[in-house]
Amino acid sequence: MKADSLPDSVPPSSSGSASGPGPDPTPASEPAPTRVLAAHECWALLRQAPLGRLALCVDGHPEIFPINFVVDHGTLVYRTSEGTKSSAAEKAPAAMEADGFYTGAAPGSARGDDENETRGQDTARPQDTMWSVVVKGRAATIALTSEVLDSVQLPLHPWEGGRKDRFMRLVPETISGRAFTPTPAAADALHPGQAGPQV
Repeated sequence: MKADSLPDSVPPSSSGSASGPGPDPTPASEPAPTRVLAAHECWALLRQAPLGRLALCVDGHPEIFPINFVVDHGTLVYRTSEGTKSSAAEKAPAAMEADGFYTGAAPGSARGDDENETRGQDTARPQDTMWSVVVKGRAATIALTSEVLDSVQLPLHPWEGGRKDRFMRLVPETISGRAFTPTPAAADALHPGQAGPQV
């Protein structure tokens, strides 16, 4: 029998049968694809991030330094001491990466809990989202007295002991970010001891 002569109630599908259509090829539990974040979403996430990774070139080799930072007027400010990190970063190309996850509404999102409940109404907990943001630009010491005084007032306190008297500013040239829904196994690892969605 030709496909165009089949009854309307029986779709022409190789996976189905005369009694109805076959299984849905995309299960509801399959994670959504990676989403590119808008700039304002990237900044909102950076404001919530406690830690970042500063990438610099030191003597011709890449180096990574963990830093805590704050967002200040569209730039990133961090504290350091005299040494490799400050000398390699001074007026040089640099990149900073931060990542993490949030459950439910994204930081800075105007969407409320009602939408999150709708999205996760068939699960045991709200939906998790993993994210990563990369800022590329140039770093330099904050030298102007007025800017130094302003920087001292920022909620920026070193995590490591010792003197961290040098305030440095990473001025972005580009900012990019991505977010995705983790697989069920990854989501369970984010919430140890909690029951995941039953599928």
